[in-house]
Amino acid sequence: MIEYIMDLKTLMENPGLKCTAARVEDFKDEKFLLEFLKWNALLRIGFCLKLFSDPKYNKFSLWEKFNQQFQSDLVKMA
Repeated sequence: MIEYIMDLKTLMENPGLKCTAARVEDFKDEKFLLEFLKWNALLRIGFCLKLFSDPKYNKFSLWEKFNQQFQSDLVKMA
């Protein structure tokens, strides 16, 4: 179910990836939508990983990061 997370490295190495939809009909294709949702999830996961590893937040404990600092970002990621 979470095999798509293996593509996170690809996303982190290519931050300029863009949606490949060329027309509205592309969003009617189930395979395209699944791919779109995968990359959206990976973007949110990657963003949270960057927040948690950012040195300027080292003063916060893991608990504080989860429950106070980045709570809304984690909800968006989930």
